[in-house]
Amino acid sequence: MNNSERNPITDDFKDISPLAMQLVAYIPSAIILSLGIITNITILVSLIKKGLHNVRDLFFYLVTSLVIYDIVLLVLYWPLALVRKSIPWPFGSFLCYFFNLLPVLCNAGPSLTVVAMAIHQYRVIVKSANPSPSTTCKRIILAAIFFTALAATFPDLLFTAYTYAYGLFIGPVAYYDDAVRVCFVYIGRHYSNFQDPYHIYCISLYVTLYVIPLIIVVILYYQIKRNIKIDDTATNSAITVTYGDITIHKKWAKMTLILMITLLLFWTPEYIFYFVYNFGYLRYRLGYYRRYQITYLICQLITVSKCIANPVIYAHFFPECKQSLRSIFTCSYIKRKSDQPDMINLSLSENKI
Repeated sequence: MNNSERNPITDDFKDISPLAMQLVAYIPSAIILSLGIITNITILVSLIKKGLHNVRDLFFYLVTSLVIYDIVLLVLYWPLALVRKSIPWPFGSFLCYFFNLLPVLCNAGPSLTVVAMAIHQYRVIVKSANPSPSTTCKRIILAAIFFTALAATFPDLLFTAYTYAYGLFIGPVAYYDDAVRVCFVYIGRHYSNFQDPYHIYCISLYVTLYVIPLIIVVILYYQIKRNIKIDDTATNSAITVTYGDITIHKKWAKMTLILMITLLLFWTPEYIFYFVYNFGYLRYRLGYYRRYQITYLICQLITVSKCIANPVIYAHFFPECKQSLRSIFTCSYIKRKSDQPDMINLSLSENKI
């Protein structure tokens, strides 16, 4: 390819240097990955040791599932995303398809899990349901959430493109003279008839995974608060005796609401950029591609940083998790205060395995 063919592209991207792109991509990513992996694994170990080994409440299985989704996002998705942004895709077609299903899977899985947590707390507090169903029932619920989230990835798999193309990278080589292997979700000309349905799918996905779940969680949360307020005027002894301290279940309901709001806030910037770009407002203005590329990168970094925010939420509501995080970051054993409640064991002590 001669210089006259390359200049319209390379000249247009001199407004932002590759070094700036690399600094924005790699330094925050290193911080997010290191903190996220350490904190989430610490939370996971703490939940298993203090929770799943002592109680059988479905709530802890769902929280553990949330932690695992965050670990998948950190360990599998984001490193592959950085590789794809830096160099031509080196991993083959199978990992290309696997990579493209991860974003939706890590969207849908946590969203459905948080909704399940809200429904669970509602049934326990308002309907006096058993908080500890059988092991088979727990597995069915977790499997149903996973396979429902997996089914939501089908359109992205359908429109996955593993092909040769020209592209701009943030790695050591910003632009290649020849077409290179790339992996992305793309609607080509032969898919032109599916353009509008795919956009409808994107909007529907956002509404289904965030707007509707947030509405459900908010409604259930206020139903729980209303029920507790009514019980306070009469008596809530039946709930307290059967299922432990009602105030703890109330805190867990609040935790569920905070998790749903956090999920919405951290994923929304990426979706906003995605909508703007794919509806044609940005994609045909190549002279500004570097600016849009770095903006999209920042949106993705915000999304991935959710994996650092969630452990803070878990630590706030579970003192055992807070103690474990302190022990990790201070490299010393922090003794639990004698007056600090053990929320996991206190709430469901009668449901020990």
